[in-house]
Amino acid sequence: ELVGELSPFMDRAFESLDTIEQVILKMAAWELRNAPELPTPIILNEAVDLACRFGAEKGHSFVNAVLDKVARDTRQHETASA
Repeated sequence: ELVGELSPFMDRAFESLDTIEQVILKMAAWELRNAPELPTPIILNEAVDLACRFGAEKGHSFVNAVLDKVARDTRQHETASA
């Protein structure tokens, strides 16, 4: 289900991503959808940090771009006021 929600915001197949980036994207997408008490910037920063530390080279840029789009779609009320 989460992969289906992420796919419209990606320019490549989810399965082609590094396993670490797959997990990070799923985790952050779940948090954006199901943990409204967590601020969007915290979710995005933690995901990008994890991708920097453990993901493929420059994978953090892709993670950031995808999650930014997901956040704008999922949390319109929060990102509109930012």
